[in-house]
Amino acid sequence: GQSGRLCPGKIWRHLRGEVTPELIAELMVTHGELAAAMVERKAWKLDRVAGWWPEKVRPVVAVVVEGLRDITEISACRVGLEQALDAELAGLGQAVSDLAREFVTQPVEVQRRIAEALSVHLVPLIDRLRGGRRV
Repeated sequence: GQSGRLCPGKIWRHLRGEVTPELIAELMVTHGELAAAMVERKAWKLDRVAGWWPEKVRPVVAVVVEGLRDITEISACRVGLEQALDAELAGLGQAVSDLAREFVTQPVEVQRRIAEALSVHLVPLIDRLRGGRRV
């Protein structure tokens, strides 16, 4: 494995340049634990953004739910996201955190499928999160 602990700054450094779906999928699988921890830390931010711009967040969540439809291994997480959609996005941060935690426990093949399903939709999201504060 990796000797030096990776810090989240390292992930952001990867995301300095152009963010492509391939890059995101690769990072998600390579640094799953780290990405999940980062997601959990940013979950409150997601709830805040959802509160401000539900009309922007809702379509992204809907598409993510759709993208995860074929991945039976994490169907419980998908249901959590669907419930957030139904509840005016309440509990979205929690649902995303659950998804991140669940992601880490999956075998690599499943992680890759999830990563590929999500990466396309994460590009605009990451751009927005990045825009908040240069890390």
